[in-house]
Amino acid sequence: MNMPDEFNHSHHTSRQEVIDHLLESIIHEEMALANLLNAGASKIHAFIGSEFNFPTQPSNQEIIMMNKSALHLLRTAVVKDWFLLNKLEEIFAFDARQMPSQPLSPLDDELDEELNEDSNELQESQSGEEDSAFQEDEEFSDESAPEKLGGQDEPQELSDN
Repeated sequence: MNMPDEFNHSHHTSRQEVIDHLLESIIHEEMALANLLNAGASKIHAFIGSEFNFPTQPSNQEIIMMNKSALHLLRTAVVKDWFLLNKLEEIFAFDARQMPSQPLSPLDDELDEELNEDSNELQESQSGEEDSAFQEDEEFSDESAPEKLGGQDEPQELSDN
């Protein structure tokens, strides 16, 4: 199967065009799924008859087979629709990740600045704690006390005892 002509051209495609094409593909798949379900419904309607009189006089086994066929179609449609929903959610997540976050109002600007200041203060305080913890670790790094290291630096060979 060949790619549509619009994809055979080697031109630069924007992010929005890619998203639009992905959304269009979901629309086409949903329409195809709807057509399959309509065809299945027509088949059941013909089997049952317009007055629910089963014009072909099917056996119980044929009715059971029709039910199984309809159930299989519905299960397949549900699974396919679930995949399409996941595809749609992934497109929205991709679009959200690509969009730079822009504040909605000047109040949001102030809130972002306060959050950044708080974050910077937290990082600075954590950095100071790490420095003091590093200095404490240096006190315990005396090579004459290997039990303080929590293990041995070099693996020992096992003896054959």
